[in-house]
Amino acid sequence: MNVANWIKKQNFLNVLLIFVPLTGVAHYFHWQDCVFFFACLGIVPLAGLMGQATESLSEKVGEARRTL
Repeated sequence: MNVANWIKKQNFLNVLLIFVPLTGVAHYFHWQDCVFFFACLGIVPLAGLMGQATESLSEKVGEARRTL
């Protein structure tokens, strides 16, 4: 399986998760411009994962507690 087929099977935003650890590496090496850029790209898939987790939790908990 090549990379292009793997990306098609996965959510494209999950590919951007590589920028989360790259932010720490850039901070360690004092690449200040890259830290900001990597952090911006890394937060996008994390926000998507939080949204998916919230939807999954609300399905399991039910309508009554969804508003809490």
